Amino acid sequence: MPSKRAAKIGSPAMAYQLEVVLAEFKPRIWRRLRVLGDVSLHELHGILQRAMGWTESHLYQFELAGRRYSEPDPEEDSFGEPAADARRTLLRDLGLTQGSEFSYVYDFGDWWEHRLQVEAVFAPLPAEAYPCCVGGERAGPPEDVGGVHGYAEMLEALRNPRHPERAQWAEWLPAGFDPEAFDARETTERLQHFHGAKRRRARPRKSR
Repeated sequence: MPSKRAAKIGSPAMAYQLEVVLAEFKPRIWRRLRVLGDVSLHELHGILQRAMGWTESHLYQFELAGRRYSEPDPEEDSFGEPAADARRTLLRDLGLTQGSEFSYVYDFGDWWEHRLQVEAVFAPLPAEAYPCCVGGERAGPPEDVGGVHGYAEMLEALRNPRHPERAQWAEWLPAGFDPEAFDARETTERLQHFHGAKRRRARPRKSR
C-alpha cells in the first residue's frame, strides 16, 4: 500500500490513487484506481469508462473548483465560460493533493455523476503497471437505463418475479449481466489493454 503522505505535484512520474464513487446510489458502486499523473483528463475519461463498464456512447465532463473540462464542442452554448480542453489537461496539472475531490459526469441525459477523491499521491511502485484497479464493488449500470432512479427501478423489477416489467428488463439487459459482479483483476486487464500500460510501466529511479 503506498504512503498517503502528499507528494510533490508536477512530476509526470507521480501516481495517484483515486476512489471513484457513483453518486446518489445505494448500495455503493465504487472503484479504487491507480493512475499516473501524466494522463490527460480525456485519457482518464477512457479509464473511468472501462472501470465502470461504460461504452463511451455519450458526452462527459470533469469539474474541479467550478471549472469544467471536456472535449471541445463547436456547438456548445456560447453563454458562460466554455469548458477547458480535457485532451490538453493533465491530471498532474490540476494541483491535486491527498483529500482533493472533483467530479466526472457521463451521459448528460442519464447524468451519471461520479465523485472522485484523491486518496494518495506517491512514487510509482516499480513492479506495478498503470493504470490499475485495486478495489471496488458491484457492476456499473447498463447504458441508457434512465439514470440512478431508472437503474433502481430496474433492479427492483428484477428482484420481484411478479413485477410486470421484469421480463422486459431481463430481455433488454446485456447477456450475463449481474449487478453484484465485480473483479478488480479483470478490470485492471481492461484498463491496461486500453491504455497500453506495458509501455507506461514505472521504472525504478536511478540513484545519484
